[in-house]
Amino acid sequence: MTHESARTIPNDRPGTTLSEHVPPPLPAGAPGACCAASDPQSAGPCALCERPICASCRGVVNGKNVCAECRAKVFSELEAEQADVARVPAAVGGGVVAAILCGAAWAAMVVATNFEIGYAAVGVGFVVGYGVLLGARKKRGKNLQWIAVACSVLGLLLGKYFTIAHLIIVNVEDAKDLSHFDPRLVPVFFRALPDFLSPFDALWVFIALRVAWRIPKPTKLEVS
Repeated sequence: MTHESARTIPNDRPGTTLSEHVPPPLPAGAPGACCAASDPQSAGPCALCERPICASCRGVVNGKNVCAECRAKVFSELEAEQADVARVPAAVGGGVVAAILCGAAWAAMVVATNFEIGYAAVGVGFVVGYGVLLGARKKRGKNLQWIAVACSVLGLLLGKYFTIAHLIIVNVEDAKDLSHFDPRLVPVFFRALPDFLSPFDALWVFIALRVAWRIPKPTKLEVS
């Protein structure tokens, strides 16, 4: 009877693995060499499927010796993970929608509590990063990382804009009849923005962008 193995190769993204389903191992004591040029001195099991391998036929994935079939499977999974150009528009759309929603939610929280919670910026980076990832159908790639960062910047700016626009509308007599989307508020926002920034804002923005960058990060494996 054969048993399907479910061994994994670790990678640099916590909580993710590759090659969760691998070919069933050969029965213990099965006759036959691992390859035509079998080297008994270096013989051992594949780290994924436990098939016999040797220096003549093995490959290496993240420092683990694997058979040629498992090595090919890892390569295949890495290639399937990469986002092609066709995924970019949907990824941008997912990131922009997430940025708008997060920016509005952040501003609403500030208005409701009358207190700006700086670490909420990290939530913007997290949600926007996943918006890009889901828009790309869970594909990953360097281009998606830059999209996630750009959309996070948009979300953070929108959060600040809606907050400052609300304060202007509420506190400036001549602005009480303006809408939050009135284009006349845009230049006022950019003039007022430096007064609403602090060193802590720079820290939260850095963390937020780093979070967004990591979410669509492609898997990094050393394969030889």
